[in-house]
Amino acid sequence: MKLWRRLTMIILELNRVCKSSGRDEGKIFLTGNTFAVTSEYHRWGKFERDICVVNNGTSNNGGYWVSDSYGSIVSVIEEQTGRC
Repeated sequence: MKLWRRLTMIILELNRVCKSSGRDEGKIFLTGNTFAVTSEYHRWGKFERDICVVNNGTSNNGGYWVSDSYGSIVSVIEEQTGRC
């Protein structure tokens, strides 16, 4: 898990995943200056996939489940904070 904390406002456009079915739900926009990102593997019956959980420090029941890869999320955060 990586944690970023900087005064730069970060804007993430991600693809949300339904926690009940594992299917894509559409776009979600997260903003803030502190994010924690973890990569996980989940199974719903015969359907299985890798997801990332993005927590932006608000009360959202353990983070937002997204289908974007860990590497792509980290790249966007690093690009916006100047840590390329």
